[in-house]
Amino acid sequence: MRIKFTSYILVVVLFLGYSCQTLFRIPDASPSITLDDQPHRIAFINRYDYTVTPYLIKNENKNEVLENGARQLINSLDKSFAEDSWLELVLADTLARGLALTNFPELLMPSFIVSTCKLHDVDLLLLLEFFNASFTSETETIEYDDGSKSNTNYVDLVVEAGFSLYQSDGVLISRNREKETISYQERPALTRWVFIGPSMGKAGDEVSELAATLGYNYINNFYPVK
Repeated sequence: MRIKFTSYILVVVLFLGYSCQTLFRIPDASPSITLDDQPHRIAFINRYDYTVTPYLIKNENKNEVLENGARQLINSLDKSFAEDSWLELVLADTLARGLALTNFPELLMPSFIVSTCKLHDVDLLLLLEFFNASFTSETETIEYDDGSKSNTNYVDLVVEAGFSLYQSDGVLISRNREKETISYQERPALTRWVFIGPSMGKAGDEVSELAATLGYNYINNFYPVK
């Protein structure tokens, strides 16, 4: 007889990356954003400044992962709206300087939203507020009849992005936290609590694939679209 014990560890790291290949899913739930039945023009601003290094990280490879990931997400977002006949996306600012957040900030001032929508002749304003990439770890311990034990560590890679959508009069319509996850690593662990974790700096391709999926799939929040 053998007994399994499972423990959970969260290792948070903040990086995103670039890739030209990705898989997209079909939504299986009702739309989270409901608009009136007419075409809409949406201005987009990226408020996540990937040139600002979180936690003063100095590793150039990790910083490059962040920048490429943000660019890939925006490109995929733009592509998904370009393929739609009901919603038109206008890239107003793909890099607003100053913020590199991992969660939603305070709401914008209505005056800024009104003036931005007038400037770009749109009726909605979409903001990319944050990126967040992390490893989640599950360690499985198996105890055998002879009293020996083995530990195996399973690591998932999780990428999140936050979007805010405003009406042209400054009223918040929705805030959506989008998340994609893949199984990233499986390896033996010394104990249930001690293992050699992966490097986010080496996960650029995987992170960027998830980032592209997030960008492309955001439009599913309006699903079904015309």
